[in-house]
Amino acid sequence: MERKCLYFAAVIPPDPLKSRVQALKQEFYEKYHFSHALKSPPHITLLPPFIWPETKEYEISRFLMDLSARQSPFDISLNGFGAFKPRVIYLKIIENEWLAELYHTFAGAFYPKFGLPAPPDRPYHPHMTLAFRDVTPGMFYTAWDEWKNKGFEGSFTVNSICLLKHIRKRWEEHFIIPFRKES
Repeated sequence: MERKCLYFAAVIPPDPLKSRVQALKQEFYEKYHFSHALKSPPHITLLPPFIWPETKEYEISRFLMDLSARQSPFDISLNGFGAFKPRVIYLKIIENEWLAELYHTFAGAFYPKFGLPAPPDRPYHPHMTLAFRDVTPGMFYTAWDEWKNKGFEGSFTVNSICLLKHIRKRWEEHFIIPFRKES
């Protein structure tokens, strides 16, 4: 029987921003015992988790490489905290037409090509999750009251995407796929 694995595609910020966001996730764990977000690196999701045969992951990688080879680098900025009440706390991404276009290009081509069900049709709301899934509504409001008005700023250049794979109950950066080089 063919082994199937979980994958997703995302933008991963470089250090030092990646370390700053990871430290926030750790702080949410230490203060509120929200641990689920620690199971993945800081990221902005492009293709949410999907199941795919492990022996055919090269097909996904090839697809991502082909699209990434046509993509130019662009900048992203983060500013402040946001929430999807009552379960998710995240870092807000400043609206970015390049990121939205990247998402629509990848998602629009990916699901039809691989015959996978597309996620529910809803607006793309890019963010970097700090706490979710194991957040109870009561603890959410305790944490949200503390964090909703705190400041956070950061920015980085997006010059690659990452295919992540679920291994040993964690998401690991499996393939980093660079964008085309600017001439």
